[in-house]
Amino acid sequence: MQGRAAPSLLQQAETAGEEVLLTVVQEVIELLERLLTSSGAEDAQHDAAADNGGGGGGAEWRRCFFWVDHLLHGKQHKKERDVLAELQSTGLPGKLWYGRPGVVALEGPQSEVDAAARACGKAGKTLRIKKSMAMPNGRADSYFPHKFVAVASSKGDGLDVDDLHADVVALALEHKYRFILGLEQLP
Repeated sequence: MQGRAAPSLLQQAETAGEEVLLTVVQEVIELLERLLTSSGAEDAQHDAAADNGGGGGGAEWRRCFFWVDHLLHGKQHKKERDVLAELQSTGLPGKLWYGRPGVVALEGPQSEVDAAARACGKAGKTLRIKKSMAMPNGRADSYFPHKFVAVASSKGDGLDVDDLHADVVALALEHKYRFILGLEQLP
């Protein structure tokens, strides 16, 4: 339909003279300017969202540590495999420490972190939030690699406390370490 409108305008321009042609050209220029301006605004919004980490414009980014009753490593542990697959499919940065207890850390928009925790519950493992902290600069504040990773302990079913402790110290959360492990409760 647009293809037909242009020839009729041009035909009018031929019959009416240069005045109509100038009007048509001016309208085309204004339309292009509006399209470029709106496209530029959309690009700026997408860039801002990407700078804040992607998902959902203006979504608050959080780093959350979850406690899990037990996350055992091995082929025979189907629920744990399903939980890891769910977490890796989110695209959120984070880390899973296998063990008794198990610990999961996720970084991202709060709504996506919450959705990931719910998906893990459906897969058979309840994630209990232990520590949540704001990430005001979004992805720029990310500590964990952009790919979700899992850490299996060399201590059998035990949690690799050395690796977890190193990450907690690096994040300046050493005072919350025992709480993240589920050994202490907040007053």
